[in-house]
Amino acid sequence: MKKKSYIVLIMTLILSTTYIFGIEYYDTAEQKISELYRLVQIEGINYEQVKLSLTGIKNNEQLELTDLLTLQESALRILSHEVECSKFCKRTHYYHAERSVSPEDSGFVSLATHMDDETSYILSIKNQQDIHYNTYYSMEFTGLEDLAELDKLRNRGLEIFKDVKVEPKEYIYFIGELTGFLEEEEKEFYVYKLFDALGAKQTNRYIDDLSNKALAYYGYTRQIKDYITEIDGDRTNVQISFSEHEIEGVTKVTIAFPFFNEPF
Repeated sequence: MKKKSYIVLIMTLILSTTYIFGIEYYDTAEQKISELYRLVQIEGINYEQVKLSLTGIKNNEQLELTDLLTLQESALRILSHEVECSKFCKRTHYYHAERSVSPEDSGFVSLATHMDDETSYILSIKNQQDIHYNTYYSMEFTGLEDLAELDKLRNRGLEIFKDVKVEPKEYIYFIGELTGFLEEEEKEFYVYKLFDALGAKQTNRYIDDLSNKALAYYGYTRQIKDYITEIDGDRTNVQISFSEHEIEGVTKVTIAFPFFNEPF
């Protein structure tokens, strides 16, 4: 009886330790999006959306359809882990994603879509022949209500890229709006406040000469490790852009790391 009690005690300790290690692992994981969101809280800006994009290419890799399905399955399993799981967790989770695989010219593409009111994602893995067969990985995450969940998915996404040995390019966007239309001096006030909060130095500025309604400022901050080197040698990893929306009567503002890759 004594022996059984010892076994139960040891098993309890092991399970408790695994649980504790799991919580510790996730609590100490990088909370980059939450940290940046805290820094860009400037009075007057009402944020509507936070977006994250991870993209990467693995060159000279030809995959069969079964290989693509295996990659999709593995990625979804990683994305489906919950906060309470330990990092050694081997459980099979419900994927919460609609999946599809379809043939394309000289290749295949797999899509997995998870739509939720708070956090959603689209996972795309495409193996296609250009000159050689290459695999294109793309993950897009969207959320605002639960930034901890968005950070969790970001960390899982980075883990997926690490597993497939691909260095990802990362883009983080905070999209908000300001009431009414702003004069250039007013926009520069917000740029100054945002750069100051981010510890950033302004490096460049762009204005749309045709409409004079689209304006973007560029800078560099140590809050983000990646950067783009401009022609003049300056490092850039922050873009703050403004665009006027006449029907809504607002000025849209986007703070992007390192830049917003859609028209603004």
